Amino acid sequence: MRPVDTDEIEAQINSLMERWRELDDRLDELDDLKQELPSAEREYERIEGEIDDPEMQLNEKMAAIESLDADVEEPQQEKSELESKVEELRSKRSDEEAVLSELQRK
Repeated sequence: MRPVDTDEIEAQINSLMERWRELDDRLDELDDLKQELPSAEREYERIEGEIDDPEMQLNEKMAAIESLDADVEEPQQEKSELESKVEELRSKRSDEEAVLSELQRK
């Protein structure tokens, strides 16, 4: 029969007990985290809502700006067309005045 090394057995027992305490402490930490999880999820949803709201507002404002741009573009185009017509009429008037002036000289 081989002699029993009680020191070695005791060292293994101590090592296993230390590991067991570490795992037990870790389980306690995990339980604490598990209890905090619902609160953390609510906080996450609140923060996510705060992020979504400004993004939604930004999208709405960008759409409004695009709409206003379209509203401004149409009158500007009409103004350009009217200015072209005015210039055309001025040119015709100038031509008519020239013809009238020519006829009056004769």
